[in-house]
Amino acid sequence: MDQPLRKVLLSPEASGRLVNWSIELGEFDVQYKPRTAIKAQALADFIVECTLPEDPPQLVISEAPDPWNLYVDGSSALGSSGAGLILISPEGFTIKYALRFGFQASNNEAEYEALLAGIRLAHALKNTQADTLSRLASADEIDVRHPVYLEFLKDRSISSQTEIEIIKQEPCWMDMIIKYLSIGELSSERHEARNLRIKAARYALVEGTLYKKSFSLPYLKCLRPPESLYAPQEVHEGICGQHLGGRTLAQKILKQGYYWPTMQRDAIEFTRRCDKCQKFAPISHTPVAPLTSIVFPIPFAIWGMDLLGPFLMASGQR
Repeated sequence: MDQPLRKVLLSPEASGRLVNWSIELGEFDVQYKPRTAIKAQALADFIVECTLPEDPPQLVISEAPDPWNLYVDGSSALGSSGAGLILISPEGFTIKYALRFGFQASNNEAEYEALLAGIRLAHALKNTQADTLSRLASADEIDVRHPVYLEFLKDRSISSQTEIEIIKQEPCWMDMIIKYLSIGELSSERHEARNLRIKAARYALVEGTLYKKSFSLPYLKCLRPPESLYAPQEVHEGICGQHLGGRTLAQKILKQGYYWPTMQRDAIEFTRRCDKCQKFAPISHTPVAPLTSIVFPIPFAIWGMDLLGPFLMASGQR
């Protein structure tokens, strides 16, 4: 056979195949050495590795600590309001707390304040009856027969004043139309007032939002300048952006339900500034200036040489 390795691999006898294999590899100075293994030792190692212990280690589950119990109640009177709380430790130690508010609060607000005070007390220490304590705090005269801690809460725990970022809207084309549609305000000049009434007939004010009426489309939401700058960017190169041209981009924004007066001009300017559109747009071979034809008669001016002279006239003027 011209394929010795194939003969070795297809040999039915294992011993002869190993011998032929060692002969074929002998020319490469590769020696065959059979693996020496003790069968009993291999079986013993397998039993040692795969035998599970009779008493597996048990997982230690830590018990959750005993909870603290907090009972709260609030009471609101005509002149003042207060709340009471009872905090009971796991060992049975009871702490009684009464709160008198320096501000007018409803029953729910009084309970909220008592809850917050109990959380603060439990955090510091780790709750008699809550209704009694709440009425005690809201009464004009206090007769404390049992040891009760009393606290005067001047301000609310959570301030109702929240600082937010104020965004100032600059005047735009929508303001005069919104004022006319909402309160009927017009300009003092007769000509401007007439133009505003004509223009406002094409718009509608729905819950404080200005919409543009359309013949074939639903109402179009009017956008202010900051929003009109974001809309072309999202439609042009957003998640479903296709890098459309200027006019197509304006039509797509219109179909999405948005409108502002200069949307077509803004869309064309935005596509011209798009970096990817400039890189992958087809190269325009249109000349910058229109071409002008120039008459050049020199190629048609050719030198000639008369070798025969003028031809004589034949008979009959031929």
